[in-house]
Amino acid sequence: MCRAAARQGADFIECDVVVTADLTLICRHEPVLDFTSNAADVPHIAARARDAEIDGERVHGVLASDLTSEDIRALRARQRFAFRPLRWDDQFRVATFAEYLEVARNATRELGRPVGVAPELKHPAWHNALPALQDAGATIEGLFLDALRKGGFGEHAYGTEGWRRRPALVQCTEPESLRRLKAMSQVPGVQLADRGNASAKMLTDAGLRDVAKYAIVLSPDKTLLVESDGGGRGADDLGHEHVTGISDLTQRAHAAGLLVVPWTFRNEREFTPITWQHDPWMELAMFYEVLGVDGAFTDFPGTHTRFVDRTWGEALGPRAQRMPSNRLAAWLPWADAGAAHDPT
Repeated sequence: MCRAAARQGADFIECDVVVTADLTLICRHEPVLDFTSNAADVPHIAARARDAEIDGERVHGVLASDLTSEDIRALRARQRFAFRPLRWDDQFRVATFAEYLEVARNATRELGRPVGVAPELKHPAWHNALPALQDAGATIEGLFLDALRKGGFGEHAYGTEGWRRRPALVQCTEPESLRRLKAMSQVPGVQLADRGNASAKMLTDAGLRDVAKYAIVLSPDKTLLVESDGGGRGADDLGHEHVTGISDLTQRAHAAGLLVVPWTFRNEREFTPITWQHDPWMELAMFYEVLGVDGAFTDFPGTHTRFVDRTWGEALGPRAQRMPSNRLAAWLPWADAGAAHDPT
């Protein structure tokens, strides 16, 4: 699906990263595999389901950290939203992080333009406390950087010609992990923020200035940028809400020197506000043209491509100096890159 996203115009392709028992990085939304794979239907895998606690949340299922890379090869990927088409379920293996990087390299060659990577490290503190990592003297950050470099990314500082040829960023919810990555590498950080209490201090003016010390992007739940009548349940519930106003978070983050790239934009009515008649184009217009965001994470890069191209056209004008368009995760600095190709 990352290959299709690049073909639809994504500047960056995104995956979530978790670790197996033999320290292989794989692309899954969470360490619990039951909701995004057929793990519960493969007898010798399903037998390993157990209770666990991940960052204070009790879970039950098959954990990636209990499986080897050989076990992972027996699994097939599944769609986690039941209301989406399920025809691709069980058609693809669960991808490794190395395979994801290969997709980006191949897409770059195929399309004749840089296709960057913006992976998210999931639950790094929890992963780093696992016996397998501690016994090996490893961290998820170290494993990630080793794999990233072996895959041909992460060797160049942000904004340099080398970085533009192979753009790479890293997302995380945990500030300490991003601080560690900044100390270990030149890979720019993307600080994720949700509606939980842990993000509240981060989103104050002082907190945003601190984020700017170790990240270049603030990536908030998109509902943090607007006000609604639904009690702020988050991006996954926005389809039930009316937007009643906007917040000043985008403006304050820009003042702190951060790009603002909210998540996650989706076309389905479950995720688009009643205010805009569940129309994703109206939602995009609000966030790009009124709020002035610098990009977005989306499950529908083709929609972003068409919206930005029809709104600003090929030239895009002076707005391109500060608004690198986004399809899946895109904030390639056009003004500095000087690229002649369609800036998607």
